[in-house]
Amino acid sequence: KADIHEALSTMCEVEYMEGDNKVFCDRCKEKCDTVLRTAISALPDMLILSLKRFDLDYNTFETVKLNSRCAFGQTLNMKRYTLEGVEEMEKSNADDSTADVDSKMDTSENENDPSSSLNDEDYEYQLAGVLVHSGVAQGGHYYSFIKDRSRREGECTDRWFKFDDEEVK
Repeated sequence: KADIHEALSTMCEVEYMEGDNKVFCDRCKEKCDTVLRTAISALPDMLILSLKRFDLDYNTFETVKLNSRCAFGQTLNMKRYTLEGVEEMEKSNADDSTADVDSKMDTSENENDPSSSLNDEDYEYQLAGVLVHSGVAQGGHYYSFIKDRSRREGECTDRWFKFDDEEVK
């Protein structure tokens, strides 16, 4: 995926189960059209995202490392990926039964955003670290970048440190 929002949106895509894919309903005892959705029900104090950066090459049946760029920013708003955010969006679309929830969720936030009634601070994360793998799928080396989160009086620091085995820069 090109960026972290595209990756999260893919994880939270709506899937319509209809036709041959209908789901058996225990209540009505028959197969019914169903909407399957993934959303985060509760966000943690510290969010750790692990991206799947390996794939199977079906020609060689070997695991290959994905080296494409996946952009991410210093902050991440998780509102649109949460159950509350999805429910708020659906509530605003209740009058328009043909609205595509996914396309509405991908719009940038503005005053017309139905989820704007939810406080952004409750969904915001600040980037604190990045783990990097260098090498190939079968082997390599990990190192990390960690943000200095210590607070010194009168000093606002945006220093990052590279941790690579015994070496810290």
